[in-house]
Amino acid sequence: MNAVWSLTCTALPAWVALLLLLAATGAVLLLQERRALLIALRIAAVLIAVGLVADLTLSRSTTAQVPPPVAVVLDVSASMGVADRQLPADRLLDWAVALGVIDGRRRSDGPRRMGAVLSAVQVALPALATGAEVAGLRQRAAELEAAGASAAGYRDAERLCRETAATLLAVADGGSRDQLVPLAPAIAALLPRLATEQAAGDAALLAGWRAANDPAAAAIGLLATTPRGVLAARLVRERLLPLLATRGSPATFALSDRLLAVTPESLAPGTAGTDFAAIADLARGWATSLTPGALILISDGRNHGGDPRPALRALLARGAHLTLLGVGDSGAPDEPALIDLDGPEAARAGARITLSATVRPGGAGWEMVLSIAAADGTPGVEVARQALPASGSANTTLRLTVDTGTPGLRRYTARLEKPGAVPGPVLTCPVRVTDTPVRVVVVDGLPRWETRALVAALESDPLVAVERRFLQGPAPVTTALPAEALRTADAVVLGDLTPAELPTDDQMRLAAFVADGGFLVVEAGPRGMPAGFPLGPLADLLPIRPVRDGAPASASAALALTPAGELHRICRLLGDSDLDRRLWAALPGPDWLAGGVAARPDATVLVNATTGPGANVPAIAVAAVGAGQVLWCGIPESWRWQAFAHGRAHTAFWTNVLRWGIATRPYGRDPRLHVALTPGRIDAQGSSELLVTSINPGADPSAILTGSDGQPQPLTLVPAGDGRWRASIADPDEGLHRVTVNLDVGPQTLREERDLLVRPLAARELADPTADLATLRLLANDLGATYVEVADATAAITRVAGQLTPQTVSTTRTWRSTDGPWAAGLLLLLLGVEWVLRKRRGLP
Repeated sequence: MNAVWSLTCTALPAWVALLLLLAATGAVLLLQERRALLIALRIAAVLIAVGLVADLTLSRSTTAQVPPPVAVVLDVSASMGVADRQLPADRLLDWAVALGVIDGRRRSDGPRRMGAVLSAVQVALPALATGAEVAGLRQRAAELEAAGASAAGYRDAERLCRETAATLLAVADGGSRDQLVPLAPAIAALLPRLATEQAAGDAALLAGWRAANDPAAAAIGLLATTPRGVLAARLVRERLLPLLATRGSPATFALSDRLLAVTPESLAPGTAGTDFAAIADLARGWATSLTPGALILISDGRNHGGDPRPALRALLARGAHLTLLGVGDSGAPDEPALIDLDGPEAARAGARITLSATVRPGGAGWEMVLSIAAADGTPGVEVARQALPASGSANTTLRLTVDTGTPGLRRYTARLEKPGAVPGPVLTCPVRVTDTPVRVVVVDGLPRWETRALVAALESDPLVAVERRFLQGPAPVTTALPAEALRTADAVVLGDLTPAELPTDDQMRLAAFVADGGFLVVEAGPRGMPAGFPLGPLADLLPIRPVRDGAPASASAALALTPAGELHRICRLLGDSDLDRRLWAALPGPDWLAGGVAARPDATVLVNATTGPGANVPAIAVAAVGAGQVLWCGIPESWRWQAFAHGRAHTAFWTNVLRWGIATRPYGRDPRLHVALTPGRIDAQGSSELLVTSINPGADPSAILTGSDGQPQPLTLVPAGDGRWRASIADPDEGLHRVTVNLDVGPQTLREERDLLVRPLAARELADPTADLATLRLLANDLGATYVEVADATAAITRVAGQLTPQTVSTTRTWRSTDGPWAAGLLLLLLGVEWVLRKRRGLP
């Protein structure tokens, strides 16, 4: 370490400060009485005073050689918690040798080593054939000769190694580079055979150890039951970090949906998903004062987040060496996993609801347990239990039917259990149970068969109250949608109305109703819907729009679910995806269909009506408008479905429609405070919107979001019109959150609470936890980085460590006379001592 001292003046030029110092010192010597102690005190005071005026600065600059920083990033997502029990013998022995479980000399890995050298030569052949230096040819030839000599017995591979080495040397000695052309296909043909020979030899070796009860077999068997993330963390601690520490300064980071600096001892797989784009935090904040030495990324390749390439390119541009280490296996694991738990967001008290759990099968003896969470969030009363399939490669759905019980909020939890096994993570599904009637206003020109059947289906639910408003027929009404009808309604059903029966004022009130969270169903008809409303407030609400070249109305239309319809809750009539698909295909086609329409870009078509070859008309479509939902039904004959599934098809459809549509409607115990959270269940990195309505004038509500960690934070409610406020909740943490809205009404405080469930990215990973090593290879190729697997990890990290070079770091420390009050205080102390001494000696 070298140190350089310097003294500078920042407030005055140095020569001015020197003249001032000399003048002041001369005055002290000439004008004051010559007493040594007094003169010394006065000169010291003069020095300090001149230093303060000139802002005297003392600097110390040092330079030192420090090891470059190295980042070891380990993927700790949920997929890294999977154990690859199906690993073949050669991959298991790779782990055993890498972790020091067995002595590498007990294993004959000649085919693998020759394959690695031949693969490297195969990759380098294009460069060698286009004019590489002679030294490169000779180096590759030496590597091939060493591989062939150390792996005798594999005759074809040994012969090819020696022949390839001889060809490279011949080209280096002046031969034609065309001699290199036949090598590529020969190497490509031999590499699969080498892999097969290595796998067969390792399988025989491991079988022999097991037959002989060799301790190595038991140790290797333990590796097969250890999660890939635990093995990778052990490899980092025991092998990689000591190698990197010889020439660098390694730091460990845990990567899941975010990047965290952690100690090596705390590296372990968690329950979150993977977002490779989080590496950008490393590129922005790691080693800003130094050139990054190396980045080692260890992962199984599963990524459900963003693209890491921009961040990695930034690190490469700063001089970092990038190595990607792939772990895991591409075979399907034999561990079960609970991927998702879903159910209705709202249900009526005393009813029976069905909860659907998506699981990945694996192994016998596992059961899914459904419970109602206790007040502290832990699983409480068990309500159902179902066995998992013992095998199967595809994910399956388990459906459990339970009673809702009394009104309130139910938090259903599901987990996987097996005697003697560690229970898996718990998933939560909140369901609001209510006994408040749902009010539906049905408006039509005439009491058609379709409208009457729809009303009967809705009224089959005792918690649905229907108000009929027919403009013609017995007891007609004069106004389709008066303001008082909309004020208390949760849903509105419009039948076949004409523009004269639904004037613009009614349409505008209807648009405001939907924007505030109301649910609108529009049924087509030949009198005027939708042909009579090409423009206007109602046309802006519809999920469809008229088109000139659309398919005309047809009596031969056949119904078919779209891919979105197969997944949508509205179309689940029988509770089984395969049965639902066949039922919709069997439902009778309509005698009349609203043709000449197409879906809007923001709409979702659930059911198509096929009117001819390649001619599809949206029969049922939905769209979100403001805080509400709108459903379009171009089939005015759903009453014919009453003859199917013992009458369940028609009733189930319209019941599903109503329950889905009003899920976003603001509600509350007191009409002065209604709240809606839409949607109430989102995926990680998603967003939800809070809508608050109040009929109490002059009162401003407040909202608080309590996170899954129990920490509250206020939400900003933005006024959105008369008696409405909105707030957005963007990118919340994974887990169950609670939104609390308070409204002070005189001495009373009204309160409403809503649950927000944020599903983790891990659910997507666990749906297919097989290692995606191809993604890591492509990423390495795109960036020009190095990709290795466990067998070559130690050698690759040794090469990385050898490329690390110390960096020169310069640091400067400064001391300024004006930093703090110490200089002024010392000046006053010196003057005070000088004054006391003068007085004691009787001097003026």
